[in-house]
This record gives sequence, C-alpha cells and structure tokens, in this order.
Amino acid sequence: MDHELLEEITACLRQDRTVFHYFKDRYALMLLEHAVGDGCEVAALKRGPFGRLLRKPRIKDLLSRLGRGVVCADDVRSYWPVRPVAYRLTLGRWPGPGERWSRAWHQTTRRGHNLVVQLNFAVSHNRRARRILGELLDDAQWSCHPIAGAREVTLGWARLDVDLERGEALIEELQSDWIRESTDPCTCGEATCSCTRWAHYREELLQPHVRLWDEALLAAALWVLREEIGIRRIFMHTFESGSRLKDMEDSPPPRSLYTSLPKRFCFERTHHAPLFLKCERDRRLRRALIDPQTTWHVLHL
Repeated sequence: MDHELLEEITACLRQDRTVFHYFKDRYALMLLEHAVGDGCEVAALKRGPFGRLLRKPRIKDLLSRLGRGVVCADDVRSYWPVRPVAYRLTLGRWPGPGERWSRAWHQTTRRGHNLVVQLNFAVSHNRRARRILGELLDDAQWSCHPIAGAREVTLGWARLDVDLERGEALIEELQSDWIRESTDPCTCGEATCSCTRWAHYREELLQPHVRLWDEALLAAALWVLREEIGIRRIFMHTFESGSRLKDMEDSPPPRSLYTSLPKRFCFERTHHAPLFLKCERDRRLRRALIDPQTTWHVLHL
C-alpha cells in the first residue's frame, strides 16, 4: 500500500497498546463467531467452508453446552473455557521511513508499504525475562526487522498489504525472530555459556508461547483486519508462490506457516489473485499472476 493509505489506516486505529487475549484454538471461536452471525444451524455449518472448526474439542464442548442445533455469535462470544494468555498488540510499518524498496530484502509482493501487526509479550513476562536473561533480552531483538521496540518484547509480527477500495488484504508474512533465536540449541559445551540462561528462560517462561505463537499471531492479524479495519476478503501466500513472488526461493520461510496453518484457519486455495495486485504495472508481477502455477489462500469473513 502507499504511504498515504498507511498513514490513514494507522491514524484511525487505536494507537495505545491493545491487550489481545489468547488460548489454544481460540481462533476457531473467533472464526465461528463470524460464520454464524445472528444464528446458523449446525448442520449447515458442517457443509460449509468452516465445517472443520466443528471438530475442535472446544467447539464440541460449546455445542454440547448449548444443547440445540442452532448457534449464534453471542453464544460463541461469551464462551471462554480457560484462562487466556495476555499479549499486547502494537502497529508498525515496513519498510521503515526513508528506506529504498528492495523486493529481495523487504519481501513485499509489490512496491510500497506494509502495515505491521506486532504481537508482544505482556509486561509480567518482560519483568521475569529481564531477571533471567539480563542484557541478553535486548541483544536477542533484531532492530532491522519490524519489531515494536521501546519497552516491548515482540514475540512475532504479521505484515499486511491492505486495499480499502476493494475491501481486500494480503497477509505477506508471519514471522517470529524470538522463537527462532531463543530456541536454537547450544553446541559450545561451556558451563558459563549464556545458553544456560536461555535454557532457564525456555523452561520457566517460553514453552506456552512456543505452542501458541503462530496461531495467536494469525488470529491477531485477522482480528485487526476484520474488527478494526473492516476487511472481509483476506488473502495469504501459499508456500511455493509466495517464495517466488518475494524472491525467497533461496531462503524460504517455514513451510508450515503457509501450508498447514492457513488450512487450520479455513483458508481455501485459489488461483484468483487479490484484485489490487492485478492493477500493478510491474511486468514481473503481471507474468506471475497469469501463471497457472501461482496460487493463494483466501478467507471470506
């Protein structure tokens, strides 16, 4: 998106730190809330694109509690089966101010900017992590990537390309430097190595987030797009096509983030690209869009 649109969107969104509560499989409840609206028969849900959600244990429990064949958004919204983890959401931009665009480095499908949704740890986590890690807490954050900075510790981020005119968005990237860097095994064998502190941190604080971060991050991105911006048609790269379009074939992202994760979220595979990309003059992009091997994931909310 262009700079003006990015400024317009961020100006309309809340600029304070937004608390985002998450527990395992909460995304299924969030999606179901949109799928059922004022009321929908369970039998009809099973036949639709969100039918796979009904196999989730939490959804099964919800339906059994209702004891009827119809479910509505209020039923889903009021169901909180476990105590959630509290994250903090902030917004950023990519590329940063004054940076010259490069497809290979910035990894955006088209020229311009991305809105960045940053999923940050809660203050309570940061305080305990500081006691364990000390200065390592600061060293582990890559300032050249779109992290929140300041007092935040960014667990992961989602980069979004948004088109308000057509009501579309493309999720360009889901990534967590924090998970990758903090879970790398140590091979030095030194008793005084800083990895001892990292091992303590992983055991005491990190494990719940390792299991949650990818679905919590995608759920947060969808929440911002649907609830805050009002986007209903959301695209996401497939692993193969995204790697080609963003010049990442030599260093591709984790495959599961662009294969099994969108499938869990009920994205459907399609050859139809976002309409706003079809208006671009980039010849390389135009060739990719008419290539029958170029595919996308799409979700209608």
